[in-house]
Parts: sequence; C-alpha cells; structure tokens
Amino acid sequence: MNITLYNVSDDPRVLNKTLGTGSSVTGELVLPTDIQNPTFRLSTTAAGSYNYCYVPDFGRYYFI
Repeated sequence: MNITLYNVSDDPRVLNKTLGTGSSVTGELVLPTDIQNPTFRLSTTAAGSYNYCYVPDFGRYYFI
C-alpha cells in the first residue's frame, strides 16, 4: 500500500492545512486495525520527521 508522508508546520487549530512536499513510501497494514486509528509498518527510517500522512486506499489524511 502506498502512503504519502508530509511535514505540516501550520498551527494545529488550522482546518485547511498547507501540505509541504510529500514523500511516498510503501507500507503494510498491521492487523487488527480500523479506519480511524490504523497501524502501519513503513518501509522507511525517516518517518519521525513527518507529522501527517495520506493513505489513498482509505482516502484520508492522518496526524502521526
């Protein structure tokens, strides 16, 4: 599954976030999980420098 990671510097209270340059990584869903609180295993070691992700399979953005 493809996941795009973003570093967003907007205030947490801003609704329409400004996304920076995304970094596409491959990940797999760790079961059991749900759409509101998914757990992923990512194929990158730099995930700690990002704070948002987009999962096209779910059509949702997540704060990480």
